[in-house]
Amino acid sequence: MNAPTMTSDERVQLKAMAQGINLSVLRDKIGHLEGLFNRKQEAAQDYKDAAQVVAIEAGIIPGVLNQFIAARATDTVSKKARSAEQLSLLFTEEI
Repeated sequence: MNAPTMTSDERVQLKAMAQGINLSVLRDKIGHLEGLFNRKQEAAQDYKDAAQVVAIEAGIIPGVLNQFIAARATDTVSKKARSAEQLSLLFTEEI
């Protein structure tokens, strides 16, 4: 008797199971994750555009504003301030 042949999908499922991967979970959630990823991309562009406008209106270099906002958002203001102070010192001293 001939052994039943496996379909390509069955072979993939078997390989995934052997590696501990649950493809049905991925199939169920992949659309949701793609939507979240797209929203993240859109939000990043929205932030970039808004920060650019604010920087121009405020007369500040956009990259500097981004660093400041990132420091506030990640609670690293004191570390960034210390770095900026030291960098400023290096630029103003004649070394």
